[in-house]
Parts: sequence; structure tokens; C-alpha cells
Amino acid sequence: KKVSPAQIKKSLEILLELGVLQRNANGLLEPAIKEVETTHEVASEAIREHHKGMMNRAIEAVDEQDVSARHFNSLTFKFDPKKITEAKQKILNFVKDFNSEFQSEDSNQIYQLNLQFFEHTKDEKTSEIQSHANN
Repeated sequence: KKVSPAQIKKSLEILLELGVLQRNANGLLEPAIKEVETTHEVASEAIREHHKGMMNRAIEAVDEQDVSARHFNSLTFKFDPKKITEAKQKILNFVKDFNSEFQSEDSNQIYQLNLQFFEHTKDEKTSEIQSHANN
């Protein structure tokens, strides 16, 4: 709903070039590989831009889509940062399990699942050190 036919055509061409899509015997596009997963712990401008774009689409969906076709919720809670690795792994496992259970080869509808897990507060010691470094 937010991209032009030209953008779609260009994207399909790129996916064909990358081997993510292929043409079957009838010339129709089909997946060449079952799923594509981006890296998780690598800083990448392209991945950051993708995440920002998907978050912007989520913001638009809050107003544009009926509540029966979407789901939003959030959780703000106290968290021990020593468990960050374990928490990230649990999130990755959830996403993989969710995809395995709900993705449908027979559907022509595309949905987006975004999960954000980030710090709201700064450690006072860290903030103090950064404050002195900036002065």
C-alpha cells in the first residue's frame, strides 16, 4: 500500500539477482530459498534503515488499519542487563517459532512482525562518566 509498481518491479529484479526468488517452468516467480534472516549482532546501515522503515510502517498501521487486522502491545519492566544475551536468544527463538507456526505458503497477504527490546534508562554510573567526558 506504500510502494509504487516501479519499486516493486525493481525489488523483484534484485531478489531474482540475489537468488532469493526464481522463475518456475511457467515463468512465475517463486521462492528459491525458504527463508532469509538478517544478522543480529552486526552494525549495518542497511539493516538499521530497514528497521526504521518497518517501525514507521507500524506507526502508520496504528491509524490506517482496523484493530481487527493488527495487534500492538508493549511492556515496560525492570530488567537485569546481565541477562541481555539470554533475553535476545529467547526473542529470536520466539520469532522463529512464530514464523514456523503461522507463515502460510497459500496466502497472498504479507504481514510484518516487529519486536523492539531496548533500554529506557541509563545506569547512573555510566551517565556520570559520560557527563564528565563531555565537559
